[in-house]
Amino acid sequence: MVTQSVASSSYGNDLLTAPRSPCFCSNTNLRRHYLSKMDILCPKCLALHWMEERLTKSSRSSPVFGTCCLEGKVKLHSLITPPPPLEALYDENDDRSKLFRSHS
Repeated sequence: MVTQSVASSSYGNDLLTAPRSPCFCSNTNLRRHYLSKMDILCPKCLALHWMEERLTKSSRSSPVFGTCCLEGKVKLHSLITPPPPLEALYDENDDRSKLFRSHS
């Protein structure tokens, strides 16, 4: 039996092992799909997107997105800067910082 790990929010960070059905594809000429770069900025909130994520009513030259900020309807406050000791744990590359980031 083939299994895959599935994260479950109802069990916190526990990983569950769920059965996965085998692929019964008759086409053996499958090709890898390339999404291209995620380098298109939402004009409202500056979130990064793939061009293919734009709303169908928008154009390639003027893309509009709805999955990040609902076309500017959702506005979040800027994050506050953490206290210097906490910021150092996120930014530095020493053993203590790496251990901290491995658990966050």
